[in-house]
Amino acid sequence: AFINEFVRKLPAEVNVIDPAKEFCDSKYCYAILDGKSLYFDDNHMSLYGSGIIAKEILSASLRVD
Repeated sequence: AFINEFVRKLPAEVNVIDPAKEFCDSKYCYAILDGKSLYFDDNHMSLYGSGIIAKEILSASLRVD
């Protein structure tokens, strides 16, 4: 709830990347996707997982509204 409220108050120019949109479905959040680990340990993404999020960051930064 706190995070959602915080994000709603951000200026429109701020892009928020939520890893859950890439790592979770409506029922589960996954540690492994396509047979590859998304996490290095309990607090850090693996190279594969961070690559997925990096693509989202690049995509968001290239969007022109």
